[in-house]
Amino acid sequence: MWSMLFYASRANERPEASVASIRLDPGLDRYLRDWGREGDLGLIATEFEKPVGAAWLRLFGPDESHLVIYVAPEVPELAIAVDPNRTGQGIGSFLLERLLIRADRDGVPAIVLSAREDNPAVQLYRRFGFVETERIGNSVGTSSLKMVRERTR
Repeated sequence: MWSMLFYASRANERPEASVASIRLDPGLDRYLRDWGREGDLGLIATEFEKPVGAAWLRLFGPDESHLVIYVAPEVPELAIAVDPNRTGQGIGSFLLERLLIRADRDGVPAIVLSAREDNPAVQLYRRFGFVETERIGNSVGTSSLKMVRERTR
């Protein structure tokens, strides 16, 4: 999952970045640190036992309410990534669909995510019911979208 977080954070676009470096980044490691705690839910797509994509939900508590993406303690944040060599093959759609079905069944009230405004996946998120709630600045000096999807009944 760490390699998928590497792709999700678009760290692969920075020559100095590595999977090891994101493990040391407190802004990123919070998505996987101590994986398996209450509220964690995720799926990994594999091919020949090699991960090619992952989608996961993580709850963040009130101590992280200062984060711009934070909505409420019962609303998890979505992280999703596909190996850059495998994009456009439906892996992300498949993972997101399955994860949302599971989250709805488990009673997750809503899900929040952030994506760079120019990320082609924004269309995927809209197709699955995510709605833009805010435009926010990001670490690379461009805009990201904060998007929320309410639970389907």
